[in-house]
Amino acid sequence: MDYNELFHQAPCGYLSLDKKGVITKANLTLCNWLGYSPIELQGLFTFQDLLSVGGKIYFETHFLPLLQLEGQASEINFEIIAKNRDKLPVLVNGTKVTFDNKIIGFRLTIVDISQRKQYEKELLKAKKLAEENALKLSEKNIELERFSNVVSHDLKSPIRTLSGLLEIMEKKGFLNMEEESIKIQKIIKDNLKRISVLVDDLMEQTLSEKETEYNEIVDLNEVVETVKEMLGDEIQKSSTQINIEVLPYVRGNKNQVIRLIQNLIMNAIKYRSEADPRIQIFCNVTDNMATVELRDNGIGFDPIFKDRIFEYMKRLHSPDKIPGSGIGLYSCKKIVESHGGKIQAESEPGQGATFVFTLPIGSSQI
Repeated sequence: MDYNELFHQAPCGYLSLDKKGVITKANLTLCNWLGYSPIELQGLFTFQDLLSVGGKIYFETHFLPLLQLEGQASEINFEIIAKNRDKLPVLVNGTKVTFDNKIIGFRLTIVDISQRKQYEKELLKAKKLAEENALKLSEKNIELERFSNVVSHDLKSPIRTLSGLLEIMEKKGFLNMEEESIKIQKIIKDNLKRISVLVDDLMEQTLSEKETEYNEIVDLNEVVETVKEMLGDEIQKSSTQINIEVLPYVRGNKNQVIRLIQNLIMNAIKYRSEADPRIQIFCNVTDNMATVELRDNGIGFDPIFKDRIFEYMKRLHSPDKIPGSGIGLYSCKKIVESHGGKIQAESEPGQGATFVFTLPIGSSQI
């Protein structure tokens, strides 16, 4: 391939100009971009003729003086006007040509950046969309906070009032203490307690969805100890034993990880068998993910329900037998997924249950 072929088949445009800016030579690449033949361009057009009004002004006041004084100009944005009046965004690099220390012309290398411009537009569009979504998320969080306050006040207040009135009536002997009356009073108390638990769980889920920081380094050993302190009364009353191996650090939201472990341990205590609850927690690390297993010796469940137990407000037992709202395991699933992990359960009736979930590793220290 000779010089002439290289010149015309180059992936960029080449122009030679005389000292007045008149085009003296143009390669086929540039001609094809603009829809001109070399004969149409050479000797009849100046480079300025191919530019928009703003481009002409910039060329004459900045680009050309820079070439004349410095001898070169690099990476300058222009829009070239094609024969069909389409605009082609380009980057222009120029050098001056001298003879006997006198400028006799200029050489320009022209790069088509139309795709780059399109990418920039798409990036700006994506940035604008992200900012709009961030604003919507902020507004949603404000609404969630208002909702939480309404739920806390408007629902829990009458629950507390009814519970207080029932207690006063019992103390002052206003209630019939016959067997049927006592049974009805118990039903009322149990339902008030159930509603209170449901409101608390809904509040917890709402607050959990507001959290957006997932970049904390979280020590799972510390998390388990924190949960053991939080559930101290339940653990002591049920004679629960919790055994853990040395657990890794994970990356995520510490408050959510605490809620995750708390819900799983509370679930094991709640669904215990006649034997004292035994909970084992251990972990394997592979591919930058921690696979945590929490195993109990509780009543277990039929494996056909292994997906159903993670659904919103789905329960396998009547609340009369085992209290709960059906939100705990759903919340666990949401927390794990928000960290980019997965959770599943394995069980057989009477054989306990094993919950397996993954979280991203936050440190190589184990």
